Amino acid sequence: MRSVYAIAKADILSSWRGFCKQTIQRPFSRILFLIILPTVVFYSIKLINFIERQPEMFGGTSDGYGSIIAISFTILVIRNAGQTYRKAIRSSFIDTYLSQPISPRKIILGFLISLLVSNFSLIFLSAITIFTVTTFTSESLFFPSNFINLIILSTIFAPVFGFLLGIYSSITPFFRKSLYLFVAILPLSSTILFLDQAHTQPSSSFNLFLLSSSTVSILLFLSDKLYIDSILSQQISTRVSKPTPHIFRLGWLNYFLNRKTSALVRKEIVNSLREKDAVGAYISTVFIGLFILFWIYTIGEPTEDLGGESFYPTLLAFGIYIGALLQCTLVGASSIGIEGKRLWILKSLPIDSVSVLKGKAISIAILSLPGLLFIWLSTCYFANFSGKVTLFFGEMVILAILINTGLGMWAAGVFADFDSNNRGNPDFLTQFLLMGTSAFITGILMAISGAFLQGNINFGLVMGASMCFLSYLVYYFGIQGGASAYRSFWADKYS
Repeated sequence: MRSVYAIAKADILSSWRGFCKQTIQRPFSRILFLIILPTVVFYSIKLINFIERQPEMFGGTSDGYGSIIAISFTILVIRNAGQTYRKAIRSSFIDTYLSQPISPRKIILGFLISLLVSNFSLIFLSAITIFTVTTFTSESLFFPSNFINLIILSTIFAPVFGFLLGIYSSITPFFRKSLYLFVAILPLSSTILFLDQAHTQPSSSFNLFLLSSSTVSILLFLSDKLYIDSILSQQISTRVSKPTPHIFRLGWLNYFLNRKTSALVRKEIVNSLREKDAVGAYISTVFIGLFILFWIYTIGEPTEDLGGESFYPTLLAFGIYIGALLQCTLVGASSIGIEGKRLWILKSLPIDSVSVLKGKAISIAILSLPGLLFIWLSTCYFANFSGKVTLFFGEMVILAILINTGLGMWAAGVFADFDSNNRGNPDFLTQFLLMGTSAFITGILMAISGAFLQGNINFGLVMGASMCFLSYLVYYFGIQGGASAYRSFWADKYS
């Protein structure tokens, strides 16, 4: 077991050194994090207490502490899947580990321990923040014992789900990848669904979670050969360069954008489709839509225990948010750092910084549309939503894209990470900050629009359009903030 602990220790210390280096280089970002996180937690607690005091304004909702666990578990799984790809599959250190007399299962176990430590660090940070906010303010928050048990259990097993998704999404060819991903998505989607309803049936949810987690753990234990295949697939694919398909040349962009910006958009789209992190986010969004359709087919007409008529709209809003978070915020946050040493080429071009960030933002928004449109239209059709309700959720798609793209562009400039091993992704505290900020802003604007929609559909459509305008402001100022940071990059920062 010494080799397992050595791998885990090396990865943890490497992450800690990178975090300390970035803290020294960007102390302002850490100060900003210490300000924003307690603020978001404070207003989230106020919102939860307001909903508890005014249940008649949110009648029929099926949300409870189970929804918080489901969101937390989903975010941790997505994060762990990305870390698996960057650290356990694409990292240059993997060749060193494989050249030693160590079995692949021990390498997997070492990285699982590292991911587990990282997850508990996030949960511990959240607990400390909540305790501090409730201590120094008049707000209070009660956590049932079942909630604490499920949070701990989801934190322990999230690395197992994430590692399995990371392995399955990295193998080739595409048909084989899709087959394995389908096998992994079934227990994951089932787990998220009954975690979302854990507050209604806590004991059965706990037992079902143990059952699905045990199943996925067995799958991961048997995937040691697939782990080697995924590493070899990535090493081969990164050495192959393919010509740009004609469909991605997007000549029609010249009618809406200047030639420099449209050229940047085309370049970003092609580069994104060559990055496995981005492609994985797009595929995951399609699976979110399939997951929603699966439960529409399984459940049929939702009962009052599930929230009645509000169940499918809540599920759709949640799917839109997760899809936008994956494709816009997390992909956008790495869009500058991933340039690495090639950034000098981009900075040497006669293009202003705002146009560079705008080109990246538009490319991310275009690539996010197919998956989010699939979630939106398929759910509205099979759940038998009316035309006006379908139009309302179209506004929510625009809202989610604008907010999350703006946050991603701001983070791309302010928190740019040029470490080749991280593939441009910010450190875990920054990702945690972005996820929380995205959930807070998107959730608030969607909740306000939805509350007006329940009262009057026409008024809800008007309010949804107004919230889209506010989300455009987030998008605009996000690009401006990222461009301001981009202008300050010098060669010694990324060389």
